[in-house]
Amino acid sequence: MYRTVAPCLTECGGSARDAELPLRLARIVRREFPEPGCRVQDPDVIGFLNDATARRGTVAKADSVVGTTFAAMARDMVSLLRTAGELDEPFDLVVVAHATPDLHPWVSPATYLNHALPGDPLTFSVSDQGLSAAYTALRIIADYSRRHSYRRALLLLADQSTASCDGGTAPEPGGDVAVALVLDASSGSALSVEQFRGIGPSDVDGLLAARVAGLGSPEVVAGPGILGDEPKAGGRPCGGIWRAVTGPTVFADYDAGRGELSLCLAS
Repeated sequence: MYRTVAPCLTECGGSARDAELPLRLARIVRREFPEPGCRVQDPDVIGFLNDATARRGTVAKADSVVGTTFAAMARDMVSLLRTAGELDEPFDLVVVAHATPDLHPWVSPATYLNHALPGDPLTFSVSDQGLSAAYTALRIIADYSRRHSYRRALLLLADQSTASCDGGTAPEPGGDVAVALVLDASSGSALSVEQFRGIGPSDVDGLLAARVAGLGSPEVVAGPGILGDEPKAGGRPCGGIWRAVTGPTVFADYDAGRGELSLCLAS
């Protein structure tokens, strides 16, 4: 039995523990889903969402019944990964990370991936981390890989724009997208991840510049609220900035509601 919690974040000015991943970034596969994949009309599902969100003071949107489930995204991503030759070897660990709720709460993408992928990977999901979800998942993957000497892992980032309920710090995404990060011990770009808490909006750019200093001239791929960009709705809070890299790259996301700055260096 496993119990997984979010790693401790670094206070501003400190250094993140175990920031370097033992696995490397071998490939990034991305797919947009411009057309809804299903319609959820089950009154039991709507009732479940209302019951689940009532204690938080939020209400399920009765009209939010058309979209793409994370399981449907996972199915299409498996096909793309197979075409890319990434299923020739089994994965030891598979993690699904998302910042918005799934369209259908009774369909599990992690369970589907456990059966659809070769081998018998440990699979689970990471949620309730806002814009930090991808980075938290990477750090969890790092911890598991060190402990169990895992050689391959898959991180699936998923955003679906039909939010089943209001609330949370992540903005509602403007479209459906899935991004698969293939992590391998033997090939790819080295990865390191840092997450900082207690960061105010005015501190973000300065802290980012300080962390990037000394890294040469990496490309910086930043989410909203960083480098003078104003936070805005309509993006992809979990998978928005993740794409294939061609050289040293720093991915950065800032969650103002949580006061968290997350960075990932691929080199």
